[in-house]
Amino acid sequence: ASTRMAAKADPQGSAARPEADEPPRKVSVPLNQLPVLTPLDQSRFGFSRIRVNMVKPSSETTPRGSVLLSLTEESDGGEPVVNRMKVYEGERLQQSTLRLFKVEAGRIGLEDTRSGDQFQLPN
Repeated sequence: ASTRMAAKADPQGSAARPEADEPPRKVSVPLNQLPVLTPLDQSRFGFSRIRVNMVKPSSETTPRGSVLLSLTEESDGGEPVVNRMKVYEGERLQQSTLRLFKVEAGRIGLEDTRSGDQFQLPN
C-alpha cells in the first residue's frame, strides 16, 4: 500500500476511503435517452437559440469530436446577435456554464457545469 493510502486508513486498519476531491462518477447514459435542451433551457443559459450546423464525432483520426454552432444571443433592444463558433468536446459554449461533452452523428451532448445536468441537442 502506498503511504498516501496508509495515511487515510483508520486506526482499526480498515481499507482506505476514496479521495474526497475526486469528482463523482456519472453513469454513462446514451445521448438519445437524455432530455432535449428546450428553447426555455437555452434561454436560461443566455441564448435565444442554439443551432447545430455541422458535427464531427471523435474517431481514430479525430481524438476530440467537434461541432460548428450558431449561438443566437438577445441584445438589449436591438437585433439578436448570431455567433458562429467551433466547439470541441470538453469546451464551454462562450461564457455560459454549458460544456460540450459528446458529439454523435445525429446529436450533441451538453452539460451544465454548475448542476451536472445533461441534455441532448439533435441536429
